[in-house]
Amino acid sequence: MKKYLPCIKTVVATVSISLIFLSTSWAQQGQTWSSYYEKGFAFNPALTAYWDNLELTASHRKEWTGFDGAPLNTSVGVQIPILTRNLINTSAVGAFIDKDVVGPLESVGAKFTYAYRLVPNFQGSTLDQLKIGIGLNTRYTSFNMRNIEAFDGYPNDLLINSAETNPYSFSGSLGVFYISTDINREYKSHYFAGFSLNNLSPVKSNIENLGEISQSPFFTAHFGFRYLPKNRNFYVEPSIFGSYNIDNEFLVMVNARIEYKNRFYVSGGGDTNGGYFAQTGVIIAFKDNCRNRRGFSTNSKYNDLTDLRIGFKIGNRFGPISQFVGVNYELLLAYNFALCN
Repeated sequence: MKKYLPCIKTVVATVSISLIFLSTSWAQQGQTWSSYYEKGFAFNPALTAYWDNLELTASHRKEWTGFDGAPLNTSVGVQIPILTRNLINTSAVGAFIDKDVVGPLESVGAKFTYAYRLVPNFQGSTLDQLKIGIGLNTRYTSFNMRNIEAFDGYPNDLLINSAETNPYSFSGSLGVFYISTDINREYKSHYFAGFSLNNLSPVKSNIENLGEISQSPFFTAHFGFRYLPKNRNFYVEPSIFGSYNIDNEFLVMVNARIEYKNRFYVSGGGDTNGGYFAQTGVIIAFKDNCRNRRGFSTNSKYNDLTDLRIGFKIGNRFGPISQFVGVNYELLLAYNFALCN
């Protein structure tokens, strides 16, 4: 038995670190705001089809490069305006699917969202918007033994039973989002605020002998202001995001973004967990005269461009952990369809 002890300790360490990484990975999804607007609806369902366009997104993120078994996340999403009134979108639906791989643990989730737009007239006109959103999500968690060899490669691991006793979990989310301007908001100065409540019932998955893996309900708040200098073709947008969960964990992230219309953008920020990041991307715009489009609609006066956005984000973390792991990075592709009436 003594000769197996190093192997047993290795497996225990691998599983323990993987569980910690999975918790960290899920926390990163739930407890930090993605600086990519294209993925915002995964955190706040009221942000579904935020730009009033049909939008397709795909992303890939790797945490802690250089560390075996470090978290990987891949996602795809779609947002579709579905109803209009007086050439203004009133409803939208979205779907978001992601996969987490953290050591031997794998997690696949799906979220479906719906948002409805109101005109509260807080500004004394019909220019502002208030969106209310709801989301439903499910997740499947499994323990993958393919990359683990315990007991010197012995085929039946006596230490770990990978059977899932309850691998599926279900939950929901609610959100609101207010913006002080109208459909032409992308290139008009405005302020915005959003709130969401996620994991209305705790997300829990059970894997036999490994215990319960869960994510607690959490609340988020997001505020920002977009400023466009007069007669300039760019905007500056500072924003702040905060989250709090029932386990008494609190996080704040600040971010600043500069975007040149139909060209490129840069941004950077940090959070109270010691993380910091820089981000950039190019915007490739295509003229769309809308002559052959029908159905989902906004006023084509404003939606005359379709664009492809390619983004890259890199970050790291202050503190002792930075001595052992490398940077994290994220790639994003987003295609916006200009939808006409």
